Amino acid sequence: MPNDPDPPPAKRFKPGPPFPRVEPKNAMLLPGATASRRQLPIYQTREALIRHLRRLHSAVLIGETGSGKTTQLPQYLYEDGIGRQGVIGITQPRRVAAVSLAARVAQEKNAQLGKLVCVNA
Repeated sequence: MPNDPDPPPAKRFKPGPPFPRVEPKNAMLLPGATASRRQLPIYQTREALIRHLRRLHSAVLIGETGSGKTTQLPQYLYEDGIGRQGVIGITQPRRVAAVSLAARVAQEKNAQLGKLVCVNA
């Protein structure tokens, strides 16, 4: 519309690779967690998925409920060293879902909730 004010200027883009390489973290899993993680559908495509995500600036992942998208993908990215300054963000539509997800991932990583895995709801 002609009377709309000008939009604010965009923030300056910092050039560089979309996923800077960080030293991979050692996976700390609870006893028995490895077997259950390997049974999830996303595990079969882990390597190809990580390879593909390294070439993209952003992505939307669509998959069946229970496939491991929300709990496993952030762990794969973390273990492979993908993430700006070690930060990987996952969103959930409800606070309860976000807290439950964070607790699950923290348990699988054998970490205290609020240390390696945080909830910002």
